[in-house]
Amino acid sequence: MRVKIRLIQLIALVLFVLTRALPAGANTVSMLDTSYTVGPSAGPQINSLLLTGPGTLTVDLANIPWPLPLADIRFELVTSAGAVLGSMTGFGEQSFAVSGAGTLFALSCGATTPLPGLTFGYGSYGLDIRFTPSPASAVPLPQTALLLASGLALAGTVRRRERFAIKV
Repeated sequence: MRVKIRLIQLIALVLFVLTRALPAGANTVSMLDTSYTVGPSAGPQINSLLLTGPGTLTVDLANIPWPLPLADIRFELVTSAGAVLGSMTGFGEQSFAVSGAGTLFALSCGATTPLPGLTFGYGSYGLDIRFTPSPASAVPLPQTALLLASGLALAGTVRRRERFAIKV
């Protein structure tokens, strides 16, 4: 019986050591958005992004020629304090370095091509934002191994006491 308890404790210890040694992390977080613009230039489309640490934010703006292609587009990446981290004008892809965790806001707005005989137009664009965390910002596994080991030890102790208890 003692050997069985020692074996369970050894297995729990090995699991605890293994889970502490292997950090887990998200490789890429992605956000896709499609916006529709009406008028000569519409107000900004605002998307909030909650980032967990440093990394690279890649923005891809694509012109969707439906019903008409947009004339131009502007994108800004802004912190919650209002500081502009980066901006781009026109369609394409650009990467921005993010130094730490926090909430960022992605502002995008397009300018339409006027319809014949009118002063406004319609257009659509696609926004793809991908966040790739730095290798140093891996997300650690929760401390479930310690909880598992303590639960197994408690269960073994309770079972052992029940077995050797004096019955009256």
